Amino acid sequence: MKIPPAKIDGFVRSPPKKIRAFLLFGPDAGMVAAHANSLALQVVPNDQENPFNRVRIFPEDLKDESSRITDELSATTLLGGQRVISCVNFTERERPAVEVALQAKTGVTNRLIVCAGDLKPSSKLRKLFEMDETLAAIACYADENQTLTEVIRSTLASAGMEADRDALAALNSTLGGDRSVTMRELEKLILYKGEPGRITSNDVAVIVSDAAPLGIDKYLFAITAGNLEEADNALHRLLEDGQSPVRLHNSLAQHLARFCEVLVNSSDINKASNALKPPLFWKVKDKFISQAKRMRPNRLIEAVRSSNSCGIDLRLSPLPPELVLSRLTLRLSQLFK
Repeated sequence: MKIPPAKIDGFVRSPPKKIRAFLLFGPDAGMVAAHANSLALQVVPNDQENPFNRVRIFPEDLKDESSRITDELSATTLLGGQRVISCVNFTERERPAVEVALQAKTGVTNRLIVCAGDLKPSSKLRKLFEMDETLAAIACYADENQTLTEVIRSTLASAGMEADRDALAALNSTLGGDRSVTMRELEKLILYKGEPGRITSNDVAVIVSDAAPLGIDKYLFAITAGNLEEADNALHRLLEDGQSPVRLHNSLAQHLARFCEVLVNSSDINKASNALKPPLFWKVKDKFISQAKRMRPNRLIEAVRSSNSCGIDLRLSPLPPELVLSRLTLRLSQLFK
């Protein structure tokens, strides 16, 4: 079965007993790893690192032992109880071995967790998990603004902390590309604060690494300013620093969506910008309002359409994702010029 995005976090915290195997896939490797670990904790909460309780299988392990997954799913421990079989970095090539293992009648209640990268909708591995009610397919994409805000608030609340408006805006601007990075930065912030209370933008500035987000903001605002040279240079620097084209496109799509919210829903741009949720980060607020006042709605709508097409191409096109995003950058920079 396919798990809807809004239900994923709750599903991972308490998976139904009827689910015997999970497929975690998508471009956010940190989220894949985090969800896989949470699911494993539900099966073997007290002794995950015991090699008898949790086994990791990599693609290379199947070269000389194609039945490895089936064998591990069938095995029992001396003391009884369930085991977790984690398949790491799997692709479409490993699907036959996974399918054979799932078809085997083992009589054992061990759970299988398959971790993969980004899979196309036509992927046979995805369809295997999506079409069976006893299997679960969980897509892991970069957190969008609303989801990211919920992650930030719930993580801080678990430590008795709350971010004020400016701190929340700073965190939303800084985090979101990779769930594991998001959690690591929030943990650093919690340790720095030390005790329950209110977190300010000053706390965020001291602790959370913001070099990449500032570079991303430079890229985004160069596009909506129509400055092709600056946008292209910023994109190349971000890609050289290891930023994912998918993450950069997600950031760009959210950037355009915020302009749409301001221009479409209100005639008072200043008021609408101040009402945005999550709020604008103070470092870019004036620039955002200035660009919004000069922006033509018809150009913005055209830009959103181009961005949506790019999102499809990033998943389905045989072209390198860097080239796909570079073409969009050129298109939109010329559009906003």
